[in-house]
Parts: sequence; structure tokens; C-alpha cells
Amino acid sequence: MIFAIGEDGVLSILLDLAAVQRDCEGIDVESDVWEFFDEEGFPLVPVFSIPNKTTKKFGIFSILASGVYDLQRTEDQGYPNLLESLTEGIVLEKNPFFKTVDEFKMFLTRRSTSLPSVTGRSAIKPRSAG
Repeated sequence: MIFAIGEDGVLSILLDLAAVQRDCEGIDVESDVWEFFDEEGFPLVPVFSIPNKTTKKFGIFSILASGVYDLQRTEDQGYPNLLESLTEGIVLEKNPFFKTVDEFKMFLTRRSTSLPSVTGRSAIKPRSAG
């Protein structure tokens, strides 16, 4: 499983990299719309094998082509782990594994006893409603 938090504060649980690539366009990934984490809560960073591409049509219209990326685990202290990223206001997308954010946190706490705490880079904060 791969866990993704969008800039809208929604936590998504995706089964594998193919599901991530299907649901999270490369354009958005490159723009830091998403933060990704592995099953232990370590941050995953995108590495593009084919970059995103922007072309102009008739000098007016921009056509965006999403690149191809992989996700690699990082232990860079500048990235928050998943527990630190589960700030107030995070909403769990409906899924077959967890009913609530608290249930998810309990699962993650059991799996992530080795996560280092970081303070360098702030986690995505959900947008305020209204």
C-alpha cells in the first residue's frame, strides 16, 4: 500500500504504484499537490523517468502531457513522516481498510516505531473551508 495526502487534506490509500500513477497525475505530483508515504510511514519522493511536457498549440493553448514517475523512499530529515503529516483536518477517503483517521493512526503507530521525527519541512495543510 501507498498512502497519499493531497493538498486538499484528503488521505488516500492506494494499493500499488500503478494505482498511484493512475490517480495522481505527474503534473500534480511535480507541483507538490501530493505527499506520498510507504506502509511504515516513511516519505516517498517522486523520481521522473519521463518528465512532464508542456507544448503550445497555435501559440495560445498549452497542452500538458503527464510524465512517468516512480516513488522512492527517503529518510531525508527535511520530509515529515506520515504520523506527523496527519494534522487536524485530514479526512480519510473511503476505503476497504480503515473507517476513521484514528483507526488508521493506530495501525500506523504499530507499524512505524522506527520513524524519525522531523521538523524541517511542513506537511500539507488542508485548505480552510469557505
